[in-house]
Amino acid sequence: MAGPPSPYTESSHAQARAGAMPAASAIGGEPRAYTRSVVNMRGGVLTVTACVVLLACAAPLAGCGASTGASTAGKAQAQNEEAREEAAQKKEEAAELAKNEETLAQIEAEAKKREAEAKKHEAEAKKREQEAIANRRKQEEEAAAAAKKSLEEAKHKRGGSSGSHGSVPQRVTE
Repeated sequence: MAGPPSPYTESSHAQARAGAMPAASAIGGEPRAYTRSVVNMRGGVLTVTACVVLLACAAPLAGCGASTGASTAGKAQAQNEEAREEAAQKKEEAAELAKNEETLAQIEAEAKKREAEAKKHEAEAKKREQEAIANRRKQEEEAAAAAKKSLEEAKHKRGGSSGSHGSVPQRVTE
C-alpha cells in the first residue's frame, strides 16, 4: 500500500490483529471504530448544520406568512401597552411631584417658624437689654441722689454756714 501514512503505529495494528481493537475496514485498512466515529461525527455535524440553516431560513419566512390583520392587532396591542406604561409613569411622576411639593411646603413652613422664633427671641433679648439699661440708669440716678443727700447731710453737720472757711485752706497772696 502506497498511500499516506496511517496515524496508527505498528503496535496499534498489532493490537487490532490480536483482537484488542476492532478489525480493520476494507477501505484503507484502518480500524472500524475510528471510521465509524468519524462517520458518526460527520453525520452529526451535517445534521446540526442542516437544522441551523433550516431554522435560519424558516424564522423570517414564518413572519411573512402571517396575515396583516394579526400584525396590525399586534402593533395596536403594543401601542396600547406603551400608552399604559407611559400613563403609569406619568402618574408615578405626578405622585412623586406632589410628594416633593408637600415636603417642600413642610420645609418652608418649618423655616418660617424658625425665623419667627428667632425674631421673637431677638425681640425678647432687645427688651431685656433695654430693661437692663433702664435699671442701670435708675441705679446710677439713685446712687447719685444718695451721694448728693449724704453730701448735704455732711455739710449740715459741719456747721451749716457756707461762709465759714471750713477745712478748705485759703490761698494767701502777698
